[in-house]
Amino acid sequence: MKVKVPPFLVPPSESITFDGWYQQLGDENIALPEELEHWDYQTRLILSAFITLDEAQILSESHLGPGSRLGVLVTASSEATSTESVLKLVDIPSGWNDARALTVEVPGQHFARRLTVTTQVVVTNAEPLDGLAPSKQGAILWSVTQKTYLQGIGAQFPTYAEDFNITRPKLSHAGWFIHIDATDPHALFLSNIKVVLNSGRPEIQKLLSGAKDASTAQIQRMIDVDVSRRIASAGLGMPEVLDSDTDFDDLSVAGGLRASLALLWPDVPVEHLAHEFANDTGAFEARIQQNRGLFN
Repeated sequence: MKVKVPPFLVPPSESITFDGWYQQLGDENIALPEELEHWDYQTRLILSAFITLDEAQILSESHLGPGSRLGVLVTASSEATSTESVLKLVDIPSGWNDARALTVEVPGQHFARRLTVTTQVVVTNAEPLDGLAPSKQGAILWSVTQKTYLQGIGAQFPTYAEDFNITRPKLSHAGWFIHIDATDPHALFLSNIKVVLNSGRPEIQKLLSGAKDASTAQIQRMIDVDVSRRIASAGLGMPEVLDSDTDFDDLSVAGGLRASLALLWPDVPVEHLAHEFANDTGAFEARIQQNRGLFN
């Protein structure tokens, strides 16, 4: 086991108290879950937390003089988009020994898949008393990370509900319908894809009502897998997608499909995916099920 040892003194853990981030949902705050069930790039993810610091003890234990200043730095990162953003830097007043409320907003358009929120106590102005003290601005005295999975490729696209008995009688026994129009690679992506849920099915009605149990969770996973399959199939069959680089700012059909492939498999070359899709559909299907955690 490897343990990171900073090259300077750091305060004891009891000088800082932090109980983690909470997601603001209307008037409620809930502990940030390991998975966010409903997410798209327009989501306003607002997080709040309380952190308690004993500023005098931190400075003393770190051999920092009274003129030193501390701050709480909150950053967010995502491996899928190679993005790291500073969400907030809060200055700690001199002599502070109390709880501090923190509120940050995570910009949804910059993050996908696994989101990591890092909270750190840093030195914003260093007055070292000896060679054991941190001497540079930005020195990290304390750090904790919290991760959540931004659940579902399917949740990123427009979703509607309608009774198929009325609107699509030939599909009345289906649970959902996925529409992807890839005929024009330059058209607006989000205007040419939608997921339609069949509100005529009791299982879907239960899902739409907000019920949370094993059966609705499994339906959500099945929809997510199906959407991922359709997205991947459409993208890997389009030359404009295979010949382009990932550009998360490209809002076209080709750009959206290419970005979706990058979000699904950030570490797998698109050429490898295309070859597997064309030559081993069984392996490709298994890849999708594993990626989307169908049986987790």
